[in-house]
Amino acid sequence: MSPIGLREGLQVPEVCPVSPTSQPRVTMSVNETADLLGISRWLAYEQIQRGELPVIRMGRRLRVPVRPVLALVGMSWEDWLATAHAPRPA
Repeated sequence: MSPIGLREGLQVPEVCPVSPTSQPRVTMSVNETADLLGISRWLAYEQIQRGELPVIRMGRRLRVPVRPVLALVGMSWEDWLATAHAPRPA
């Protein structure tokens, strides 16, 4: 079990790695991060507060860098980008 409560074998949720303008996203929202990690939004904010989840503060907005989160779930940047072109289950 990782420091933020991840379990092996979690499926990647519906977090799109590419923005609507087709540019790779390098940050994501706290909600998207929680979805990717399989944790609640509350726990994601708790981990940010403890400094266990990296965050970029832009005014009042919090953005989470993608690469450190991918490292937590054992996913490479290339795997992340490949999910943008993978067919979505119905």
